[in-house]
Amino acid sequence: MIHEEISKEHQKLQIKISNLEKQIQSLPKGKLFCTTNGKYHKWYHTTLFPDFTIRHPKSGEFYYWEHFGLIDDPGYRKNAMLKLQLYASHGIFPTINLITTYETKHTPLNPEYVNLLVSHYFINV
Repeated sequence: MIHEEISKEHQKLQIKISNLEKQIQSLPKGKLFCTTNGKYHKWYHTTLFPDFTIRHPKSGEFYYWEHFGLIDDPGYRKNAMLKLQLYASHGIFPTINLITTYETKHTPLNPEYVNLLVSHYFINV
C-alpha cells in the first residue's frame, strides 16, 4: 500500500517536471555514485537514486531532486531524514544542489510551487 502511494506521488511529480522539460534538461531517475574518504574506512562507495537529475541549462552543473510524498508517515519520514544525511555526507545539500519537495495526505504538492522552484533554480538565473 505505501509503495503504491509513493509510486503515485512520484508519477505526479514526474508529470509536472515533464511538462517543464522544454525549459530544463531533466534526466529520469538514475544511479548517482558517490565516493567519500570516510572516517572509519579509507574509501567507501554509495549509490543513491535521486528521483530526478537535472543539468542546469547555463552552468551545466547537476542538481538532484528528491520528492518525499509520504512525509507524514513516521517510518517514511525517518528514512527520508537518513537519506538527506546521506546526500549531505557526499556534498549534496538541500537548497544548494538538492531540491526537495514534500507532501502529506492533507497537503498535496502544489504545482505552482514546483513551477516556482524550477524558475528559481533553472530559468530566472
